[in-house]
Amino acid sequence: MVNESFLYRAIIVAMACACLGASADDRAGPEIDLGGQYRIMANSANVGWHPATVGSDEESRSFVNQRFRTWLDVKTGDAIGGHLQIEIGHVMWGEDDERTKTYGGDEVGVELRRGYVTYATEDVGLLKVGIQDWSDSFGDLLASGDWDFNVGGVSFTRSLPCGDDARIRLGGFALRDTDASQADETMLWTLDVSGRCPLTDVLLGCSVYYVDDKGGYSYGTFGGPQSTNGVLSSHDLWIGLTADKALGATDLNLFGIYNTGSTDDPDWDHRGYATGIRCARKVGNGRMGIQALYATGDDSPADDTSDEFRTVAQSERDNFGAAGYWSHLGLTSPHGPSDVQDLGVSLQNRGLGLMTVQANYGFQIRDDWSAYLAAGWLSSTESNPMNGSREMGVELLTQVRLDLGGGLAWEGGMAYLATGDFYAESDTESPEDLYEVFSRLQLDF
Repeated sequence: MVNESFLYRAIIVAMACACLGASADDRAGPEIDLGGQYRIMANSANVGWHPATVGSDEESRSFVNQRFRTWLDVKTGDAIGGHLQIEIGHVMWGEDDERTKTYGGDEVGVELRRGYVTYATEDVGLLKVGIQDWSDSFGDLLASGDWDFNVGGVSFTRSLPCGDDARIRLGGFALRDTDASQADETMLWTLDVSGRCPLTDVLLGCSVYYVDDKGGYSYGTFGGPQSTNGVLSSHDLWIGLTADKALGATDLNLFGIYNTGSTDDPDWDHRGYATGIRCARKVGNGRMGIQALYATGDDSPADDTSDEFRTVAQSERDNFGAAGYWSHLGLTSPHGPSDVQDLGVSLQNRGLGLMTVQANYGFQIRDDWSAYLAAGWLSSTESNPMNGSREMGVELLTQVRLDLGGGLAWEGGMAYLATGDFYAESDTESPEDLYEVFSRLQLDF
């Protein structure tokens, strides 16, 4: 069990180390760097926000919104620094309210997205204290900082002396705190170690993640059992291995993850695993990527044991365990300029598991024009109890980008899903095929 004052003690110790390590030269004068991202998005689709089912005659909807992010990097010397990032929006055209991208029911106009202090030296490593982005080592399959998995805590990264690519990364983060008397209701503890094998030139990685949940973060609303007596306490552990190897012009990645967890009341436990292979190589004037992923599932939610695989991220924004930009596709899962409306598919997939094969190809049309094409097939590992189907569908995605210079770019495209009966409202109806047309004008500086 985690001592409730541990995180605060760790933060105090980390800040003390940072202050003690600062020399007079470190405090001589700050270096300041300002950056930002201004975005306007337009979207038209016949799919809403992560729907569980798709009807036979879905209503089309369209909107335009915009979002602003601004960040400030401060460096007070060779070792000491800080980062602050705020977000305004999304602001929907034609509406009189606004909310942040990560809202959980509260409408807030401005949010602190990230904010942390750093202490970094070659001898010590990189120490971060504060609200920071965290992503897993499996390509955003479990949780993604790009997908707004921003968590408060302490992280430490250090290179290891056994090779240029060898490093260790540690972290302790608070995921939920709704009771002031218990400051560490839900904690995430992380360990990532990687290094290159000198005999095979394979980059190997090992990761261990553990969630100790006394605040009802992991289960209930987003799969698994419901609490029968107050807040649902639980524990989840992920142990995974990765291997990366360059085979001529082809980059190959393999991974395997074992996940086990349990809840206290009711007494429920699960054991699942996920595995996958990804490869990418230069083809013509572009780059092609292929990935095949598999995660176990369970179609008997009433049982007290399950074979389902779960993700770390669990929130309204991660409905059904959608954890990040892991997919090549754009309508079944979030992807780039089309990430406003999607079905929220992930390895967790409502506890039913996932099988998918996907391919993409990005290429340059001319100096300022580029294009991206993707296609994929998706199926749940276990049948959906609602309709008895595993077939989720086949998606096609096409996208173009125009670089307008000065950090300004326009992107647009469309996605189409031949929807499988997995999304049917019953076993007697067939879901309508889904589409999405999107456009994004974005300035980065």
